[in-house]
Amino acid sequence: MMVIVALASSFLLGMAVICPCLPVTVDKNDPLSRIGQWSIALIVGTGLSGSIFAALILWLGAAAGGIVYPDLILHAVLVVFFLAVKRSEKPAEPVPVADIPVESETWTEKFFWLVVVTSIVTSFLMVLQLPFGGQDAMGIWNAKARVLALARTDLKTVLANYTNHPDYPLLLPAAVARLWVFGSNTSWLIPLLIQWIYTYGCIFIVASTVAAVHGTRVGMLAGLLLAGTPFFLREGAAAQQADVVLAAMIVTALALLAFHELNKQKNTSVRLMVLTGVVAGLSAWTKNEGLLFIASLVMAVSLVNIRKNGVRSWLKEIIAFGAGALPILALIAWFKISVGQPTDIFAMQDWKAVIGKLIDPRRHLIVALGMGREMLAPDRWQIYPLAMMTWIILVGGRAYQPLKTYLVIAVLAMVFVLSGYYCVYVITPLDLEYHLRTSIHRILLHLWPATIMTFGLGFGYHDHQTR
Repeated sequence: MMVIVALASSFLLGMAVICPCLPVTVDKNDPLSRIGQWSIALIVGTGLSGSIFAALILWLGAAAGGIVYPDLILHAVLVVFFLAVKRSEKPAEPVPVADIPVESETWTEKFFWLVVVTSIVTSFLMVLQLPFGGQDAMGIWNAKARVLALARTDLKTVLANYTNHPDYPLLLPAAVARLWVFGSNTSWLIPLLIQWIYTYGCIFIVASTVAAVHGTRVGMLAGLLLAGTPFFLREGAAAQQADVVLAAMIVTALALLAFHELNKQKNTSVRLMVLTGVVAGLSAWTKNEGLLFIASLVMAVSLVNIRKNGVRSWLKEIIAFGAGALPILALIAWFKISVGQPTDIFAMQDWKAVIGKLIDPRRHLIVALGMGREMLAPDRWQIYPLAMMTWIILVGGRAYQPLKTYLVIAVLAMVFVLSGYYCVYVITPLDLEYHLRTSIHRILLHLWPATIMTFGLGFGYHDHQTR
């Protein structure tokens, strides 16, 4: 019962946070649009709930039984605050989307829901093989969650000495531990539930975001590309990798940025940028790679907006983004200082070794070939260029003018992220080929939902009158 209360409080917090921004994007008569809104609320709410829980633990030192009531009180206060903000605002204006006629149910919609149901069955069968998740889930994320939920001594010492990679952020472990503490048990179903929220939330956010701009048929085509990615389901719904949680945060942040661009002159513009900052901050609280995403997004927004709109407009957006991201970044800094453990890349080598690797052409060649090889892997990626070309033939593939700025920002941000990953591989203290072989597919997975969504937003526009 208390697990349901915990989930409900997360959902209500997520809805209270996003409602001042997203009613303009939601068609109440469209189930996909509504599920997309619920998915964003669950992803944002679960992330914020995990952050509140982690902050309470860092403050109290351990997850004593008395943490439940302060947690619920903080949730209630925040929900009331955000609802009060919503009531004080003027009604939001509708998003300027493409001129889309009312559509009857099509074969695309039927096929989409069939694929979603099939993917759920497939995920369930994969879970039977990996009921406790993959190696990282058991050895890192769920192990940290168990420490957060059960430790009754100095939590900082326990995290630093009795878990792998103590510097790894706590959003996912805290979200799991919170439900364990509320439910007074450590059931293996809880981490599975959290992962399914993020995995399938990702699919619905991609589909509903594209549908909000280009119509249900085009949105469901985008959702099909992601739902039909078997290793995405395996890594998320079965192996319980934090990489899928990070992918969900990245795609949610970019979806909000797209709506921000569509609302540039509306009264929701600043709030959407603040919310984008919140979700970007949550990405950094999910994995260290999220810090690279924040830096990449800020650089991309700065490069595009300073040139297009000037410094004053850029400052307004960066301040709004920072207002959302800074509280989460402050929590990350608190955690990093408390645990006092540097990241592996710099803990295992000095700066001279790093510079030596950066100027080693052999390492650059190995990384470039490794990343290229993974992008052409026939069991993971090779079918998708063909699928996307088919998309352009079926849909028409003309760029949607109001989103051109967003497309440039999103592509630049993802290029910056990939460049950062490339540099990290070059300087890794681990065996380079082993590091590439065991992680490159998960690293690229961070950007896969965002790539599909950005592709759908960029190439989903066509002349609706000729339909």
